[in-house]
Amino acid sequence: MILLWITLAAACLFLAGRRPFLLSPTAIFFGYFALVFPISYLASYLFDLPSPLFSSPRAIAQGKIVFAFCQILLGLLAFCLGRFLIPAVKVHWPQIELIESRFAPLIGISLLMAFAGGFLVIRQVGGFSALIENSGAIRSGGLRGLGAASLAVTGLLPTVAQFALMRAFRQKATHIWIVLLVCVASCALGGLFGFRGVILGMLLQVAAICHVMTGRTYRRQVVAVIGALALLVTALGYMRIMVTGQGEEVETLISGNPSEAFAVISNNSLTRTRGVENVITMSDYMEQSHFHYFLDNIQETATAAIPSFILPKDISLSEKIGTAVYSPYLMNVGIIEDVYGGVSYTLIAEGYWNLGLAGIVLVCLFWGYLLNVVEATASGDASGYLRTIVYKTIVGAMVLFVEVPQLGINSILITLVMNLGVLAFLSVRVRLA
Repeated sequence: MILLWITLAAACLFLAGRRPFLLSPTAIFFGYFALVFPISYLASYLFDLPSPLFSSPRAIAQGKIVFAFCQILLGLLAFCLGRFLIPAVKVHWPQIELIESRFAPLIGISLLMAFAGGFLVIRQVGGFSALIENSGAIRSGGLRGLGAASLAVTGLLPTVAQFALMRAFRQKATHIWIVLLVCVASCALGGLFGFRGVILGMLLQVAAICHVMTGRTYRRQVVAVIGALALLVTALGYMRIMVTGQGEEVETLISGNPSEAFAVISNNSLTRTRGVENVITMSDYMEQSHFHYFLDNIQETATAAIPSFILPKDISLSEKIGTAVYSPYLMNVGIIEDVYGGVSYTLIAEGYWNLGLAGIVLVCLFWGYLLNVVEATASGDASGYLRTIVYKTIVGAMVLFVEVPQLGINSILITLVMNLGVLAFLSVRVRLA
């Protein structure tokens, strides 16, 4: 069985490496799919790393592991069918020209809204220090009702900066590196509020803009960045243990035993990516309760872009699923708070709890075909704003999508609406009679 997991990991990494642009939606999908499923399982099994769901991955019944492998393989094959074998429809994008005089007002508005949004968020949680110390609980519900405020900081401001970058590429400006640095800095603002995933998504969007607007693949630069990020994640895992870890974890790190130290660091770095265990957990729950939220799933996605002060909303599906499915496992290992930011039910599990094995095929086939269409439309004349918006939106959502597909769909929708709104402000001419 271990050999099958190794083969699956190698196949995913091979498919990712075959993409000309290593941060394209397809390359990210295969690379992160490999990390979430075979690589994380191999690391957890070989080093017997505990997780919030299972105290020992080696204690999981072999039959459950085999069934999870079959589900994951089925989803991967369906995705490949949609991505590579079904011809993509051709999309013709209109050329849109921006109104230069509107850039300065837009930048001023976005800065003002970001400042106001940041002030409201910090006041809501009781100060900046409380925001940093309780970021997990805050992300899990402490900001309910403040989505627009946090989005002004983590979404609108970096999006406006990205439009400035697209404009600089289009005009072949000499100061483009300055605009690029401003873009990166605006993306990092999300980190001040504990939203690390937002930073990664926004930075991926910046990389996508550079690729589409120039036509270059930047393979060497991307490989260097991925290697640096791997080291950074490992270092952050080490720092997390030294700052917040248990005494025995700290002692292991300073003991000088490389094998045990690696196991501890991996456990703190890979906890969120234990996709195999999440698939097993959801499958167990399905056998007992036949649980699904198919219509609720569609409704939540359809209303994702509507602010809650216009349409009041219930708690998100991910929180409902986290409470119903994961809470018994978390309580068994001593986690009793209603915070489930570290677990995700994954692309495969979502398809299964909606429509069983057929759901896995349909969900993965759909997303494979969507990526097929999106990447096909990114070729050719790469200077179109609308084309670039769609491409960068999908790129930025891919990591979140593999882990939490429902939130991934909503993220795509919200990002598209926000980008289209900015594009309309910068391009639509109003004629007064």
